[in-house]
Amino acid sequence: MKNKVVILSSGHLPKDERIFSKIGFSLNANGYAVVICTSTEELHTNQESILFDCFNGEKLTKRKKINKFYSHLSSHSPDVIISSEPLPILAAHQFKKRINPSCKIISDITEW
Repeated sequence: MKNKVVILSSGHLPKDERIFSKIGFSLNANGYAVVICTSTEELHTNQESILFDCFNGEKLTKRKKINKFYSHLSSHSPDVIISSEPLPILAAHQFKKRINPSCKIISDITEW
């Protein structure tokens, strides 16, 4: 069974070059099941073995956006979560605390 990685973002489009082309492809090529979940647009598709499960969070409060990310994490049950912004990281920590204590969280701070 492949380890599952969920890439969360509240600031990038789903097919952002770094998230999709670099991180997503690299992980997928190395045997990981990859899910990309962003809050910048509604998108539910599978492209090149990468699953997109994204929502439009433009009109959501910060709390509701965190809850929505948490809900997506719960439905995918990842082994690893990668995120580059604070709101998705909060959702990742909730998921780790409540559902999967062995889940690893990676904070991608290349743009900070």
